[in-house]
Amino acid sequence: MVATLLYPCAVICPYCGEENALELEFISESQALYHDCAVCCRPMVLELGALDEERACRVEVYSEDD
Repeated sequence: MVATLLYPCAVICPYCGEENALELEFISESQALYHDCAVCCRPMVLELGALDEERACRVEVYSEDD
């Protein structure tokens, strides 16, 4: 079994403007995923940037319509 590292992250819903606390798993390449807002239940598109040598990451959040 491979251990995964989850990183705490707070994102703002593009629909209702509320903050969502998430734990995201970053991998060595960029990825996109959907996550429903915990407040309004609408789907957010999360684009996750790859980890760099300092273990920093990038998260961009979009509405499904963007």
